[in-house]
Amino acid sequence: MRAVGMNAQILSAAGAAVVSMPGGEIVPAAQRGVVDAAEWCCPAEDVKLGFHNVWKYYYMPSMHEMTEVGDLIISKASWKALSPDLQEIVKMAATDTYVRWWLWYGRENAKALAEMRTKHGVSVRRTPTDVLIKQLQTWDAIRDKFAK
Repeated sequence: MRAVGMNAQILSAAGAAVVSMPGGEIVPAAQRGVVDAAEWCCPAEDVKLGFHNVWKYYYMPSMHEMTEVGDLIISKASWKALSPDLQEIVKMAATDTYVRWWLWYGRENAKALAEMRTKHGVSVRRTPTDVLIKQLQTWDAIRDKFAK
């Protein structure tokens, strides 16, 4: 299975044979039989890469990426230099941007899932509970190892 980062560590520790490769190589690798499965991003992005052209089963959710977050990092000195009203404007602008993005993201993923099912014959299935529990247990073990 293609995966990267902490998710690759979790899958490997859980017993999967993990291959890390750039996104653009996933579908060609699947077509050649190098990988049997892949994790990339989300339905909207997975459709862009063409996952539906090689795989007809789509499992979700996963425990390795339960939410997406956006960060706005400002130096403490710069933040303190802003007046309280400007600080509030920055807070509200960041919040508004994130909420609008999250709503758009949810809509695009829903459209992609519908397209996968209706246009491409992909079976969208819920990841089995025992797999999700195994992900969490494996994450706990990896976290504990790194914490030491």
